[in-house]
Amino acid sequence: MYFICLPCRYVALRPEFLEYFLANGLHPELCLDAWSLQNKDNAWFEVLGNTLAQRGLSCSVHLTYENLHPGSHDRFILDATRLRLKTAFAMAQLLNPKLMVGHVDYSQDVYGEDRDGWLERHTETWADLLDGWPGHPPLYLENTFELEPEPVCDAVAALESRGAGICFDVSHWHCFSRGVDKQDLDKWVECFAPYLRHLHLHDNDGSSDQHVGMGQGAIPWDQFFALLQARNLTPSVTFEPHDEDSLRASLAFMQGHPEWFAPLIS
Repeated sequence: MYFICLPCRYVALRPEFLEYFLANGLHPELCLDAWSLQNKDNAWFEVLGNTLAQRGLSCSVHLTYENLHPGSHDRFILDATRLRLKTAFAMAQLLNPKLMVGHVDYSQDVYGEDRDGWLERHTETWADLLDGWPGHPPLYLENTFELEPEPVCDAVAALESRGAGICFDVSHWHCFSRGVDKQDLDKWVECFAPYLRHLHLHDNDGSSDQHVGMGQGAIPWDQFFALLQARNLTPSVTFEPHDEDSLRASLAFMQGHPEWFAPLIS
């Protein structure tokens, strides 16, 4: 099984997106974006979850992350972040996801002088949410703008006993973490390896987070999959294209490399 990203606002505003997933038997990773949390109620999310289940489809959930800072040292921002994530968790329960993805949101510029404090607050944010959902699905925390892998590893290690793992977005490494210049993919995989449970897969040329199809950018996929295989890592997968052409390209890429994908999606 693999998942394909589908923002909930697309489901609400353009029903043909959901119909495409239903007609083609695609398992969505539903993004609980700010728009959907502000404009849709519990009943709407419950109907969406039931619709998928009735068609035999599973889902994952990408928790909201827009303007949120789960380790903020500003008490007002931290409280607002926790309140918004609490709402997202409530909606996620109605969707019955196989897994959830959240963002770490560590910035060296903001938290570098208070990294221990950031980690304590970050851990408390997610621990309280997970403890409030007995039997919750695993939470996989994703790298975004972190320039080094260690803060992500530290954040997940602190929550590992609660079923947390890492979601590695290789494209974020390539553009946001300057992997296109540093060429340090082996360092990131080595650091992430003990906790690596999920992948977000899309491509870019290194200049921005373009979300084009795999093989349409410059990410060294051959090196990446060799690093996974050398460590016997078999994380689950979400494809994150931002248009139908990019989706087709990623699915064709997957079909063209069964030796890479078969261990991940079987």
